[in-house]
Amino acid sequence: AIWHGRGVEQIPAGRRAKLVAWAAAHPGRIYLSHEDLIPVGGAERAPADTSLPQRVPDFGGKCARCFPTLKSDGTIHACAFAAEEPAAQYALGRLGDPPQEVASRYRQFLGWVEQVLEPAAAAAGESPCTVCLRWARAEPAGGHLASPPDR
Repeated sequence: AIWHGRGVEQIPAGRRAKLVAWAAAHPGRIYLSHEDLIPVGGAERAPADTSLPQRVPDFGGKCARCFPTLKSDGTIHACAFAAEEPAAQYALGRLGDPPQEVASRYRQFLGWVEQVLEPAAAAAGESPCTVCLRWARAEPAGGHLASPPDR
């Protein structure tokens, strides 16, 4: 948001130029946000910003397996990269839920990633993020940890 001035004051031009120069001298070390690593959120809709490096390879065909994210609405989300996606597959609980239950749901999510998602992505020749998001957007309400749908 600060880079583009979305919702907040944009980073000053001089500082922006310094970051761009540093990024050019140190390839693969600085990115705008998670949207530049995988195609989710605003990256799907926004034109590419070529001043900093764009998406990196797909984590070697693996899910990044980030730690869960506590969202501002109090929900605990399994994927920080897809925090804007409301699909049930990402729902781990709410703030105040017993930690053991949230951790158990997260382990279930990671098992699904390893046993279902990554093999499906490899078979399709796509990144796990692409397959996961396609499935999340196609799931019926309440669906959870099933096989991703066909293209």
